[in-house]
Amino acid sequence: NPSHVFNAAGTYTVQLTVIANTGCVDSIDLVITIIPSPEAGFTTASTCIGETVAFTNTTTIQGGGSIGYLWDFGDLSTSILTDPTHQYAASAANYDVVLIATATNGCSDTITENIRISNKPVPQFSWTPQIVCEGNQVSFVSTSTGTGGDTISTYIWDFGDATFSNMENPFHAYADTGFFDVTLTVVSPTNCDSSITQQV
Repeated sequence: NPSHVFNAAGTYTVQLTVIANTGCVDSIDLVITIIPSPEAGFTTASTCIGETVAFTNTTTIQGGGSIGYLWDFGDLSTSILTDPTHQYAASAANYDVVLIATATNGCSDTITENIRISNKPVPQFSWTPQIVCEGNQVSFVSTSTGTGGDTISTYIWDFGDATFSNMENPFHAYADTGFFDVTLTVVSPTNCDSSITQQV
């Protein structure tokens, strides 16, 4: 009594051959049809505290066809929309999000992804010297902090003169005199970002 997994939908002929201990042989063929099953999947965006999380459904099914969806957001809330949005409580936490995709042929697939609702980092920076001669370097130091256990993974500096840096504490030389609006954007590992702009 074997079992077998068919990896693709289609029609298959299964043959059973029986050999008796007397050497007699007989066989029977049975045609079976394997119908396609959906492959559930999704991505998320805007997973920061205070933001509405957007869920993008990436579920597919071989040959197309209608699919129904049931979402469980991990906080006792559910949805049957294809691409729902959801507002979580205003505190950092992890949630197991479950998506059940069911095709009209009765086949279904389930996927569970753990997502984190994160604090936004607090951006801040200083620079020295406060007044610098044209062409000399300015030292920028990020004093930004993560909050609630969340860290900072990316630093994006805009020096206000069409030049940029991804270093945490960069140096920069201005080719011209004047005042420049310097913007530092800090990003957490879950893509929560905050920015601050100061005039140099």
